[in-house]
Amino acid sequence: MPSSPIDLLVSAACHLASVPFRLFSQLEAMDPPERLLILKPCCIGDVLLATPVAAALQRAFPGIRIDWAVGPWARAMVATNARLGKIISAEGVEAGRYSRKGVRRLVKRIRDEEYDTCLVLDRSPVLAFVPWRAGIPQRIGLDSGGRGFCHHIRVPVGGVRHEADTYLDVLRAMGVGTQGVRTEFYPTEQDRAAAAKLLEERVKWNAGEPLFIFHPAGGRNPGMRMVSKRWPPERYALLATRLLTEYGGRALLLGGPQDGVLLEAVKGLIAFDTLAMPGELEWGVWAALLEHATLCAGNDTGATHLAVAVGCKTVFVFGPSDPRRYGPYARPGKAAALWHPISGMVHGVDKGPPPDWSWEEGVSADEAWHAARELIESGRTEEGE
Repeated sequence: MPSSPIDLLVSAACHLASVPFRLFSQLEAMDPPERLLILKPCCIGDVLLATPVAAALQRAFPGIRIDWAVGPWARAMVATNARLGKIISAEGVEAGRYSRKGVRRLVKRIRDEEYDTCLVLDRSPVLAFVPWRAGIPQRIGLDSGGRGFCHHIRVPVGGVRHEADTYLDVLRAMGVGTQGVRTEFYPTEQDRAAAAKLLEERVKWNAGEPLFIFHPAGGRNPGMRMVSKRWPPERYALLATRLLTEYGGRALLLGGPQDGVLLEAVKGLIAFDTLAMPGELEWGVWAALLEHATLCAGNDTGATHLAVAVGCKTVFVFGPSDPRRYGPYARPGKAAALWHPISGMVHGVDKGPPPDWSWEEGVSADEAWHAARELIESGRTEEGE
C-alpha cells in the first residue's frame, strides 16, 4: 500500500536528520556490550515477541547486564524475566503517544544508568532519538523509512516478515546468533500458588484432567483499537463445546475488565458449566493458569502470545491481521495459526481491515476444532513414545 503524505514527510525529515550522524557519529568497531538497554515500550504482544532478543543476548554474552525500558501497559510481560536486570519506566513514551515530559524523563533515567549499548526495537524516530540524547555510545536499531537516523547500525525493515524475526535482525546485524530462541514469560511462585488455589476452589479442576482456556477478547491497546480481530462468540462456544464433549475436563474464559459482557455471551452458548473471569487476574496468575492448560484458543492479541510464551498449546485465530507478521513464535507442534488470506490486506494493523471484510469469510469453528485436536493428539503421541 502506498505511504501516506505524513509518512513520506516523516521519512524525508528523518533522512535529512541522518546526515550529521552519518558524517560525524560513525562506529569504527563495536565493543562487546556489558551494560545493555532494550528499548521496546509497547505493547503486550510486541514486547513478548521481543523477548527472544534477551535470550539470544544472554547466550552470546555471558555476564552481560540487560535492562528493558517499557511502558506501564506492557511492563508485566518482562517484569519477572530472570534474564533481565532493571526495568526502566517508559511511561509517556509508548505506542506513538510521546509526551515531551515523558521523553525527558526517559532520557534522564537512561543517562543515569550509563549504558554502553542500546537496542531500539521500534520504528520510531522519537525512540531512535532517546538513546542518542542519553549519551549511549553504541546504538543499534530498526530503520524503517529512515526513522533510525540516530543509530550507528541501522537495520532495514521491509517486506512481510515476522515481528520477532524483525527484532532479531538487530542482533544478526551485530553478528549475534539467534537460533532456537522463542518468546518467554516467567510466572512467579506466588503466581503459581494463586493459580493452583483458583483452579481448585473456583474452577473445580483436578490435576490430570483436561483444562481449556479461551480468550475471546482483545483488539485494544494504547496504540490501536481493532475489535474486528475478535472471532465471533458463537464460534468460540462451538469449539469449547466440542472440546469438552470429546475430552471432558473444565473450561475457563479469560478477559479484561471491559470484557464481561463478551465473556458472558460466550459462556451462555457453551453446553457445559464454564467459569468466566473478566478483569480478575494479574498477568502472572493468568500465565500460571496457562501453564496448566491442555489448550488455549484466542484471537490475535497479546494474551494469546502469553499462552505461547509459557509453552501452552495454542490455537491462534486470525481475521483482519496477518499471521506472517504477528503469528505465534512457538516451537514446532506448540501452536497453530489459522487464517484465510484476504484481498486488500494491509500487513500492519494501523490501517484496519479492508472495508468490506467480515468474519463470514473467516476461520470456521470446524477448522479450529481440527487444529486443536491435532495439537492435543500430537502431545499424547509424544507422551506415549
